[in-house]
Amino acid sequence: MINIDKFKNFLFNVANKNGRGTITPSQFNSFVEQGLIAWYNQKIGMKDANGVPMSMVDNNQLNIEDLSDIKEERRLLSHLGTVLIPDGTTYDLNGDLAPAYWTFGSLTFDYHQNKNGEKTVTERPIEIVKDNEWGKRTSSTIVAPNMKRPIAKFLNGKLSVRPKSLVSVNLTYLRYPNTPKWDYTVVNGRPVYDSASSVDIEAPKEAFNNIAMLCLGFMGINLREQDLVQYANLNENKGI
Repeated sequence: MINIDKFKNFLFNVANKNGRGTITPSQFNSFVEQGLIAWYNQKIGMKDANGVPMSMVDNNQLNIEDLSDIKEERRLLSHLGTVLIPDGTTYDLNGDLAPAYWTFGSLTFDYHQNKNGEKTVTERPIEIVKDNEWGKRTSSTIVAPNMKRPIAKFLNGKLSVRPKSLVSVNLTYLRYPNTPKWDYTVVNGRPVYDSASSVDIEAPKEAFNNIAMLCLGFMGINLREQDLVQYANLNENKGI
């Protein structure tokens, strides 16, 4: 987590030094929300029309660690081949409210077998197919979806799953990060930081400079990273 007050003081200091002038708390909150989403989008990479990352989210250890705080794994009901994608009002099969879905990670199911009187359960992948492949697969007599090779596609906030006999799926996804907020009380006509009602930036501390550069870019201030590091060192020496 990045402390929202420390981040605000730093951003205000850089903005003032670059002639940006005073930024209101509401403007700051808007910039930092945009910066945070932009930083996560850079980590996630390009996505296709279904929101599935075209470059794998888990392609390196740094991405795995940076995105781990917003990664969710939820077991969801599949009713007659339809799974509701979590929108913040959806409950999983444990009875817990599932945070709103942002980006796809993976889809699996629990495959039950009975071999020699022994019951086993293994987690198997469900293949996400494109719309133009869906009809071919569901009507095929050779590679038709079954319990050994199920398929799914995205459709209007839902997942269509075949075969329809699947009763549950395991969805791994990235949720939206908490919306950062610098909140305050008014003392002597000036806003004073209120830690109790503020929301810190849900990102690793190492992302501080990168998110700051994105926020400053939205404000029309474009700096090189080495310039930002100099500001950071100057603020640290001053105890800001």
